[in-house]
Amino acid sequence: MVKNGLQAIALNYRLALRSKLWTERGRAALTGLALPCHTTRRRDDNLELLRWLTMSIDDLDAQLAAAASADPRAALLLTHPGVGPLTALATVLILGPIKRFPDGKHIVSYIGLAPPSTLRRTNSISVRSRSRAVPSSAGSSVRPLRSPPV
Repeated sequence: MVKNGLQAIALNYRLALRSKLWTERGRAALTGLALPCHTTRRRDDNLELLRWLTMSIDDLDAQLAAAASADPRAALLLTHPGVGPLTALATVLILGPIKRFPDGKHIVSYIGLAPPSTLRRTNSISVRSRSRAVPSSAGSSVRPLRSPPV
């Protein structure tokens, strides 16, 4: 929302830099615009808020990375391409002790990525159908992550 507001100010004054607006050069161009006093204040307030948000997010990212590297299970998950500290920690916290699952198929079923199959009869022909519901064995923290069936 902050970036959208700054983009709108820039575009209203024909400064169309898109993602380059967030570089040092782009911010200097935005700061150098001659704006009415109320727009200048809005721009300056949004730039300050963006700086604060960026610093806060960077600090939280550092804390997440430290927590993930401190947990051996999360550190192991971090070696997989595409898995970051947040995903690794969430996976470790949601699954709990991994030894409670006999194999990988049970883990996949627990988190709802492979819904259970059921067999039903239609006009004396066996048809295999898959339920799109999250299994009831899945924890309540997993269920909201699933999107509704299409």
